[in-house]
Amino acid sequence: MGATLVGANCGTTLANMEAVVKEYAATVPDFPLWVKPNAGFPRMDIETEQGIYDMGPEDMAEYALKYMELGAKVVGGCCGNTPEHVAAIAKAVKKQSIVN
Repeated sequence: MGATLVGANCGTTLANMEAVVKEYAATVPDFPLWVKPNAGFPRMDIETEQGIYDMGPEDMAEYALKYMELGAKVVGGCCGNTPEHVAAIAKAVKKQSIVN
């Protein structure tokens, strides 16, 4: 229908996002996908009333590579991601690009 990219953003765990990416990739093979997951599924800190995300930068980097293997062309982060998370994603993606 003319889309340049199709993707998923936010609201689930990294493993569930992997399942979403697999489903998208199976629908139209080789179609460019983008993925911007949370740093895990949030839980509420009762004292501060802030969301806490349990996935660290290394977790995000690991899953970024999984998403790329499934066909993602753009990988980033949404809620709970910090500059350190994004830096870890970028480092992993760059390293993988050099290897391939």
